[in-house]
Amino acid sequence: MPFNPEQAWQSVLGQLQMEMPKASFDTWVRDTHLVKCEDDSFSIGVRNSYAREWLESRLTSTVTRMLMGIMNQEVSVTFVVDEPALDEEIEQEDEQDEDKPQEELAQVEVIHKLRYDEIVLPERVVANPGYFSRLVPEIGARNA
Repeated sequence: MPFNPEQAWQSVLGQLQMEMPKASFDTWVRDTHLVKCEDDSFSIGVRNSYAREWLESRLTSTVTRMLMGIMNQEVSVTFVVDEPALDEEIEQEDEQDEDKPQEELAQVEVIHKLRYDEIVLPERVVANPGYFSRLVPEIGARNA
């Protein structure tokens, strides 16, 4: 059974994931998707122009070769910035977040300046005896 274009692209993603370093795949390839396939021309959606340039310069021939092998015909590949798909992905993530129980937010008490002055007493010194004893010779204090 021949592959449809979406299945072919998913197959290419699987092959690239096995062949590429994980960091490169995750950064540049993982979020790509098939935008359209018309007349054996694949348009692959990417998240921004940096990803498009990176993929065009490094993977166009590899992806074309892979797709030709899968589809068993001549194909061409172009990478396009596809922002609406990212908007849909963000909406889907938001919907998933709505399904999760909301974490209880910490209560923060606002302390007015007057209350701050009651709590923080800069004129009150707290000395750590171990630290202070090291400084006795330097300040010229005498043992009583």
